[in-house]
This record gives sequence, C-alpha cells and structure tokens, in this order.
Amino acid sequence: MNKRLISLSTCLMLMATPASLLAKQADDPMASRTEQKIRLMSEALSAKDKGDYAVAKERLESLKVLAGNDPQIQLLLAQLSELAANPERAKRPAPAPIILPDPHPEAAFSQSTAPQVQ
Repeated sequence: MNKRLISLSTCLMLMATPASLLAKQADDPMASRTEQKIRLMSEALSAKDKGDYAVAKERLESLKVLAGNDPQIQLLLAQLSELAANPERAKRPAPAPIILPDPHPEAAFSQSTAPQVQ
C-alpha cells in the first residue's frame, strides 16, 4: 500500500510540474514587459495616425520609460513635436516620388539573355 501511495504521489507531482512551469511563464516579467511595450507602441502609432498627438506622445513617453533610449522612440517623439508645432504640415499630402530615367533602357527590353548565334 505504501508503494502505491508513493507512485500515486509521484504521478501527481509529475502532472503538476508542467502546469507550474506554464504558470511561471505566464508570470514572467520579461514576457509581460514585452507585451506592454508592443501595446504602447501600437497605441502610439494609432493615435498618431488619427491626429491625436497628445495621446501618442503620452504612450511614447510611457514606452520610453520601459525601453530606455530607443532611437525609434526618440524619432517618433521628434516627429510628434514637429507635427504639433506645425499642424498644417500634417495635412499636406506627401510629395510625389521622384522617378529617375533609366540610364540603360535597352537592357530592360533585350530579347534574350543568351548570346545570339549567327
């Protein structure tokens, strides 16, 4: 009977181990911190796209505390400051792309890449 209790308790302990590992992963501060950073960046970009620069700046400032001196966050904060200072610039359409002429147009329309046999 003692042998049976030991094996039953061993089985229960082994079954409980994966659940405890999963719980530990769920409580992992690095995972939740990463999710928080992703959420803050997403909310900041969404607010910026909607023109709500105050909310975008607030989210980026919170993200800056979590992420430190991330250059992408610094760039977005600078863009927000510029957009808030010049609201007319935000309403202007983006400039048309510059299309340069192809210096070798004949290369794009060659009949074959294999050498011609005469």
